[in-house]
Amino acid sequence: RYTVWVDHIPKLEDTAVSMVVEVLDGPPVVAERAMYWGPSPEWIDGHVSLGASQLGTTWVSAGAATGERGASTYLLIGNPSRETARVRATVLLDGGGASISREFTVLPTSRFNIAFAPGGSVHFPEVLYGRFGILLESLDGVPVIVEQATYRDAGSVPWEAGSSMPARRIR
Repeated sequence: RYTVWVDHIPKLEDTAVSMVVEVLDGPPVVAERAMYWGPSPEWIDGHVSLGASQLGTTWVSAGAATGERGASTYLLIGNPSRETARVRATVLLDGGGASISREFTVLPTSRFNIAFAPGGSVHFPEVLYGRFGILLESLDGVPVIVEQATYRDAGSVPWEAGSSMPARRIR
């Protein structure tokens, strides 16, 4: 087992990053994204997601929430390509209602976060308090990787709990 401590790499502390793990010679490997928060070394919580093994142009993610118990959800979009990806995120509201779509640009070999977070940089202010799913489509066919992370408060402790999961690739 080998761990890459991204926050120990100069200039990457507190930076949104994604990475590609490629086996050049040898057996296949398993990669994961583990995240811990709170004052180190006594972290208060953490989560882990299995690394994606396929790129895709259409993804769906369920169980997103904002507002309830301080919930903040983020859709993390990785673009390992050398081409810019133009994507459309569509919010699918629990209980029905009109969906809401926005388009974003994800630069080559980068990660872009769509925030659904009260009090922060919010890309969909219409859904600051509620539950929803998210459909993510690459409009120009550039394949991407998508993950969802949600953080919640517990009592007076902000972001005391969190979860992450890969989105489901449709195409």
